[in-house]
Amino acid sequence: MKLHINSEPSSQQIETTYKSGNIRNYLLLILFLILINLMTFEQSLVPTNVVPIQVYFGIGPALLGAIVAGYTIVLAVTMIIFGYFADKTERINLIILGGCVWAICVVLSFYSQTVRQFAVTRIIAGVGIGSLTPVGFSMLCDIVSTGNRSKAFAVWTIVTFLGAIAGIIIGGDIYSQFERTGINFLWKDPFLFVGAIGFFMIAVLVLFPEPKRAAAEDLMKDILSKEGLVYSYRIKRVDLKKIYTRKSNFWLIINFVDTIYPGLLLLWIFSYLSASFNLAEGIMSSELLITLGIVALGFLVGTIIFSWLGDRQFKKGDLSARAKIAVYCAFLNIPFIAAGFIVPLSPYNFLWIALLLAIGLGIDQGIGPNWYSTLIDVNVPENRGTMIATASFLDNIGRAIGQWAGGLLLAFYMTTQPAQPEFYALRAATWFLVLQIPFWIPVLKYVKGDIQEVNAILAARAKEMKNPAEFQSINSPKSK
Repeated sequence: MKLHINSEPSSQQIETTYKSGNIRNYLLLILFLILINLMTFEQSLVPTNVVPIQVYFGIGPALLGAIVAGYTIVLAVTMIIFGYFADKTERINLIILGGCVWAICVVLSFYSQTVRQFAVTRIIAGVGIGSLTPVGFSMLCDIVSTGNRSKAFAVWTIVTFLGAIAGIIIGGDIYSQFERTGINFLWKDPFLFVGAIGFFMIAVLVLFPEPKRAAAEDLMKDILSKEGLVYSYRIKRVDLKKIYTRKSNFWLIINFVDTIYPGLLLLWIFSYLSASFNLAEGIMSSELLITLGIVALGFLVGTIIFSWLGDRQFKKGDLSARAKIAVYCAFLNIPFIAAGFIVPLSPYNFLWIALLLAIGLGIDQGIGPNWYSTLIDVNVPENRGTMIATASFLDNIGRAIGQWAGGLLLAFYMTTQPAQPEFYALRAATWFLVLQIPFWIPVLKYVKGDIQEVNAILAARAKEMKNPAEFQSINSPKSK
C-alpha cells in the first residue's frame, strides 16, 4: 500500500477542508441522483406504452418482453464490468463513459424506424443505469456515514421511484392520447428530450472531483479527513475468490429469485391499470389517481420507516439488525401482495385493493435499503463496487426472467382469458414470491461475524495509516 502524506496541517485547516469537502461531495451526490432520476424516468416510458409500441412496430407482447429483457441483461452485465472498475480506477471517468453511451442510445431510440433499430438502441441503453448504479453506490458509501447507510439507500430508492412515477404519468398521458386518437408514435417524443438533458447533466458532473474512498467509515473518517492522506487499497483479482465465497455475500446475492416478480410487475402493471380503468377516457380518471396515490404513499412510508429502523437498531449495536429487517419484510409482504390480486381491479373495489398493495409494497421496501446496507457492511471499501454489481447483476437477471415470463403469461392468457389477460397473468405470477423464502433464512447466520471481521480489518488499516513507520518496522524482514 502506498501512503501519500504531506506535512501535518493545523486542526483549523483540517476542519475547513473537511467541511468544504462534505459540501462538495453532497452537491455531487445531488447531481448524480438527478441523473439517476432521469434514467429511471426514461426507463419507465416503455412499460407505460407497450400497446402503442406493439402497434407501431407490428409486434406481439412476447417480442416486446424479449426486448425489455435484453435491455435488462445488458444492464446487468454492464454492472459487473463497471462495478469491478469502480473499485479499481477513477469513478468520474466511468460516469462520463456510461452516461454518454446511454444518452446517445436514448436519442437514437427517438429516431428508430424499425423494430430492429428500436431493439438495438433500447438494449444498449441498458449501459446507462448498469454503469452508474455500482459507481453511484460506491461513491454514496464514501459520502454518507456508516450508521446512516440504510437511510441513504432509501433516498436513492425514493429518487428512482419518483423518476419512475414521472415516467408513468407522462407515458400514461401519451398512452391515453393513443387510445383516443390512434396516433401510435407519440411515445417517441420524450426520448429526445431526456437524451438532451442527460448530456447536460453529464457535462456538469465532470466539474466535480470524486469523494475520498472510505472517508465516511466510522473507523477511518478521522484519519482520512487530513489533507493529503488517502485510502489507497484497490481490488485485486485474487480478492474475487474470497469475496465471492464469503458466506454473507453468497446468501445475500444468490436470492435473485425475489426480483422475478417485481420485474414482471413493473413491466406489465400499467397494461393492467389501463384495462381496469379504461384509459381511453384519459389518464386523469379519479379512480386511477387514487389507486396510484395510495400505492405510492405506502411505498414511500415503508421505505422511510424501515430504513430508519434499520439504522436505529444498527447504531444501538445490533450488527445484524439491517439483515433481520430485510428478511422479516421479505416474508411479511407476500400475503398482502397476493391478496391484492384475488379479484380483478375495478372502479368498484379499487380502494381496498389499493390499500392491500400499498401495505404489501410498503413492507417490501424494507428489503432494499437494508439489504444494500448489509452488503456494504460485510465488505471492505475496495470490494464494494464489485459486490454491489454482482448482486445487482443477479437481481436484474431475475427481473429479466420476470419480464420475459410476464410476456409469455400475457400471451397465454390473451387466448385463454381474453377479457382480462393482464389480471390473470399477474395473479399467476405471484407464486414467484414464494420461491424466495428458502434463500433468506441462512443470511442471518453469517452477517454479524462477517461485519466484525471487516471492522477489524478497517481498524488495523486506520492504525497503520496513522503510524506507518511502526507497521513498516513490524513487517520488516529483520523483525521476523
